[in-house]
Amino acid sequence: MISKRLTGPVLYIANAEEEADILYRTGFSAPGKLVFLEERNGKRHLIVSDLEFKRAQRVASECHIWRLTDFELFGKPVSSLAGSALALINRLKLKKVNVSRTFPYGCASILIDNGVELVIHDKPFYRQREIKSESEIRLIRQSQRAANDAMLAAWRLIKSAEIGKKKLLFVNGTQLTSDLVRAEINKTLLDHNCVGTGTIVACGSQAADPHESGYGPLYANESIVIDIFPRHDRHGYWGDLTRTFVRGKASPALRKMYNAVYAAQKAALSRIRHGAIIRSVHMACEEEFERRGLETESGEGFIHSTGHGLGLEIHENPTLSSSGDKLRAGNVITVEPGLYYHATGGIRIEDVVLVTDTGYRYIAGLKNFFEI
Repeated sequence: MISKRLTGPVLYIANAEEEADILYRTGFSAPGKLVFLEERNGKRHLIVSDLEFKRAQRVASECHIWRLTDFELFGKPVSSLAGSALALINRLKLKKVNVSRTFPYGCASILIDNGVELVIHDKPFYRQREIKSESEIRLIRQSQRAANDAMLAAWRLIKSAEIGKKKLLFVNGTQLTSDLVRAEINKTLLDHNCVGTGTIVACGSQAADPHESGYGPLYANESIVIDIFPRHDRHGYWGDLTRTFVRGKASPALRKMYNAVYAAQKAALSRIRHGAIIRSVHMACEEEFERRGLETESGEGFIHSTGHGLGLEIHENPTLSSSGDKLRAGNVITVEPGLYYHATGGIRIEDVVLVTDTGYRYIAGLKNFFEI
């Protein structure tokens, strides 16, 4: 059964790093999978291994913590997570539970075969995650400041590079590559107890692919898109930051693109406030690019949304696209317009802001650089 309305208990059998709702509702994370069940009255249950039991009691103090070995089915000890979930459901006298579309098929089959009705939801269970508390904002700020420092480390490294033959860049005689800059970024993130996964350092035509991580030599006079999105190793909240550099002199075409992206971000930011229609924020970027004659066609131009929510997941609601939904005070969102043309390169600028009643506030601001 598929439903859009949540009317009963919620069940997850997953790793807390895969399903952020578990971390959000419990504060607990472990390397392996666990069972999380929240009753309609708000009472929360965690089933963990003996190895994790004491830590779960300490960390997830608002939950009832169960061991896998606390349960029996048909007079025999339970040996699987699905079996323990079924035993807990039976103990609580539940007839049906709500699950997400990502709920494991094998576990679902066991529950269904034993008379449990699964109601599959295609919308988030916890919409309140979209509104960040003051404590959550502080945690996101930690990760965003780590991204800022890592970006400054990348900027210093690229700025120090000498321009050699064929526009290749060199630092102390060593050819500067995407991997060397990415290593400098990721080392800086580790100093902040953050992990950088998928860090983008893409130059030239590579920068025209928004999700290309980048490889090989970096070149002078070409755009270098750097996108840093660290996750804090302790609390799990993310940061997200993009800047575009040119070591040397940008071409007129790149300069035009950069000025347009910079202006588009400012235009989008000017429309952000509590109650703003999300579509209007996205349209601000589209209108700015159209006004400057920078078209989107054949997979080139402005080819992605203006931004997304940020928190325990790198991509959360709301998404800044053509939605008719409204922004709400407490949303933490990225604002990241970009332009991408394979013959010229790519430009993207990204910052993270908090939506307020009257506008927005940077989570952790960083000035823009371009030609360095």
